[in-house]
Amino acid sequence: MMNLRASQLTIKTAAALLLVLWISEAAAVSDSSATTITVSQVVTASVGPRVPAAGTVFSRNQTQITAGIAGRLEWVAEPGDQVNAGESVARFDCSMLELQRERQVAEADRADINYQTLAREVERIETLTETNAISIMQY
Repeated sequence: MMNLRASQLTIKTAAALLLVLWISEAAAVSDSSATTITVSQVVTASVGPRVPAAGTVFSRNQTQITAGIAGRLEWVAEPGDQVNAGESVARFDCSMLELQRERQVAEADRADINYQTLAREVERIETLTETNAISIMQY
C-alpha cells in the first residue's frame, strides 16, 4: 500500500514539474521577458476535520438554580444536601409580594366601583334625555 502511494506521489511530482516547465516555456515563447518561478517540494500530510466553536461546559453534578421572583431569602439548602424531587431548596420572604398583591386587588376593586358608578350615571342621563328632563347640550 505504501509503495503504491509512493509511486503515485512520484507520478504527481513529475506531472507537477512537467506542468511548471511547460508553463515556463510557454511564457518564454509568448513573452520575451524572463519570469521567475519558485519550485517547492510536495509534502504529504494528514488533515483532520476541525471546527472552532465557543461554548459552556456544565457539570452533571452541579446545577444552577434561579428564582422567578425578586425577594429576600429566608432559608437555603446547604451545598451537598440530598434533596428529593419536589422538595424546597429555598424559601423566600414573600411579605412584600403579598403587600403588592393586596394593593393591586384594592386598585382593581376601586376601578370596578368607578365603572359601576359611571355606568349608572350614563343610564340616568339617558333616561333624563328620553323624558326631555335634560337638554342634549347637558348630555
